[in-house]
Amino acid sequence: MNNTNNWSVWLPNLNSWISAIIVALVTFLLTYLGSLIWPWINLLINLWPRVGIVVWFLAYISPIFALALGHHYLNLLLDKYFPNSGSADMIKVEGYIPGLVSWWQGMYGWVVVLLSMTISNVISAFIFAPYSTVEQILNWSSPVIAIPLLPLIIRCLSAAYLYHFQTLVWQRLQLDS
Repeated sequence: MNNTNNWSVWLPNLNSWISAIIVALVTFLLTYLGSLIWPWINLLINLWPRVGIVVWFLAYISPIFALALGHHYLNLLLDKYFPNSGSADMIKVEGYIPGLVSWWQGMYGWVVVLLSMTISNVISAFIFAPYSTVEQILNWSSPVIAIPLLPLIIRCLSAAYLYHFQTLVWQRLQLDS
């Protein structure tokens, strides 16, 4: 079974790879920002636990907002400067507030980040377990500075396949309706 562009259905399409790379870049940016604000959140948790927990929760779900806004404004720019580049299944994006599709992409992007990191950590734990400590495997100490190449490749592969799965589901839903 092939996609419409003669690409095997088992291989992620170009949009899936682009989405996986964008999510990886947003993840690196948010991880860096998180490392900057974590001392402040920790201070808030120690001084005012309720306020600190609310701020921690907002920081934890902030990738959903960042990805939704990024999806919305990227599609606005593409619609304005490259109107013929959009795919047929994309909904026209209008206004300054993200719509339902952008919020879905933000939420799904955050799920992709969590699942791809989990898959990467589990596979890395099995591969590197005899040679490393748990902190080195899961890369908890400094996730921005030292990202091993194999876990990064596994994260991008799993993210691309998760986005490809979403594309296949959307295509199937369009065929059924």
